[in-house]
This record gives sequence, C-alpha cells and structure tokens, in this order.
Amino acid sequence: MVLIKVLIYTGVRVQELVNNKIEDICFNTYQIRLTEGKDRTVLFPQSFCKDLMMYVKAHCRMASSICLSHRKKPFTPRGIRKILANYAAEAGMKQSLSPYQ
Repeated sequence: MVLIKVLIYTGVRVQELVNNKIEDICFNTYQIRLTEGKDRTVLFPQSFCKDLMMYVKAHCRMASSICLSHRKKPFTPRGIRKILANYAAEAGMKQSLSPYQ
C-alpha cells in the first residue's frame, strides 16, 4: 500500500518508482530525488513521512531499493501494475487502473 501511496502522492512514473533508491529519500524535507530520465525532485506529504519511514525500516533494511517484494527481490513495472490490478479487482472496480507510465 505504501508504494501505491508514493505513486499517488508524488505522481512519479512506475519506472521511476521501481528504480528509486532509499538514499534518494529525504525524510527531513519530504522529498524524493529521481534520477531516471530527467533528474528532478518530487515532494510527498508530511503526513505520509512516518508511514514511508516505517516501511523503509521494516522492509528495506539490507537493500538499496524501496520496491522490494516479500521475497526481497526488486519489483518490476509489470509487478507494480499487477498489484494495482489486484487491488482494483478486490475493490470491485470495473475500470482498470493505469498508473503513469
């Protein structure tokens, strides 16, 4: 759910999300530095900082990526889209979710 919130709150592309590193997150200024394609910085809400920090501490201890599956393998863009499709199906949504490419 945290990864989906990152997509929603920041508007990053799925490819940028899966390539994002923990060291690119600045919890003090609520920013994520993106280096995929054009270098830029996006903000995330202060209210989301605690959730993101807890996720990183719990799931990304020994890794550099924030997008890790429960098997500690990096997600692919296709994997993120599949997660979104599963949540949409569970919610009973008839239209598909299409994150920013």
